[in-house]
Amino acid sequence: MQVADLRGHLPLIAAHMGVPCGAALADAVAAAGEKGFMAAHHGKFDGSWAYGRLRERGMPADKLACNQPAPRVVNRAKGRPLQPEAAALLRTMWQERVRPETGCEDYAALAADVRAELRRRQAALKKLE
Repeated sequence: MQVADLRGHLPLIAAHMGVPCGAALADAVAAAGEKGFMAAHHGKFDGSWAYGRLRERGMPADKLACNQPAPRVVNRAKGRPLQPEAAALLRTMWQERVRPETGCEDYAALAADVRAELRRRQAALKKLE
């Protein structure tokens, strides 16, 4: 799902869940899905609850270090290339695991298939309205 079109996807998601989705609910969900909202309320998205429960249960501090609450919503620069070794590993894993299941040669092909299916489902949903 493209972040830029979150609101456009909400009726389809709601229909899948069997939840009515009027304009007010769609507006509220779209607003809560924006990075700014999530960053301002990072405690709801960063695992703070799980961290607290693990501490209460006596998990050793050295095991908790990687679970400490911290904002997880970031705005990373797009287009940073992967290290060659990582890119090669991902290509191999794609060919071994994803291509046999999807028939898609690469991520771009998978994304195109998903977008086409989304458009098909949105059209079907509009026919029901």
